[in-house]
Amino acid sequence: MVNPGVGMLEKEICLPGEKDNSMPGELNEVRNYSFKNMTDKKLPLDFMMLRNPQPNAYTIDEQEECLKLPAKAVAIGDNGSPSYVAVRQKHHRFQAETEFLLKAGEKGDRAGIAYLQNSQNYLLAEYGEVGTDGYIYVTVCINGTEKILAEKKTEKRGMQTLRLSVDQSLAQVWLIWPETEEKSQCIIREVDISHMCTEAAGGFTGCTVGMYVHSEQKQSTGCAQFCRFTVK
Repeated sequence: MVNPGVGMLEKEICLPGEKDNSMPGELNEVRNYSFKNMTDKKLPLDFMMLRNPQPNAYTIDEQEECLKLPAKAVAIGDNGSPSYVAVRQKHHRFQAETEFLLKAGEKGDRAGIAYLQNSQNYLLAEYGEVGTDGYIYVTVCINGTEKILAEKKTEKRGMQTLRLSVDQSLAQVWLIWPETEEKSQCIIREVDISHMCTEAAGGFTGCTVGMYVHSEQKQSTGCAQFCRFTVK
């Protein structure tokens, strides 16, 4: 609908998303999910998983006060059911952040945030360890072809906080130091994600954003313990 309430065409029109306050450019509300004190051991109904999740796809660990996802050898681009717990994201400007501890069982275990349109188009921001070193990886997949955009060594070990910021067709990834904000590091800026937009998809994209863990090894005993997940 153009010029709502006018009922006729004018020399100037209000396009949806410009001056139309009914379609905000960003998510004004804050959805903050803390996985502490979840006595029913079930995720809120806001969350979803891909394809056919198994009964042991996740656990709510009361002792560790976290959401625990296993490091499965199923990537988010595979046809199986990966370790991915997400919420639907409808807005073209948003910020997603998660705090987690990677307990790597094997070389190649990684955890972090995934922004997914489908198995052919997605963006990953992950933390992994190689020996005694920690690395932040940013990977984009366009029409089924993956490409690592950033691989940066970090001195931060233990609990990690990753932030994904999306502004229309551009994204950036941050490594956050909650205890020392000035040490927070932008891993990469202006990642082109126009291939995930409505225009490229030819209609509704149905994108999701959430917590993701995977392993390059089939028999990994690793996992990631997520303390919280925030979208705003």
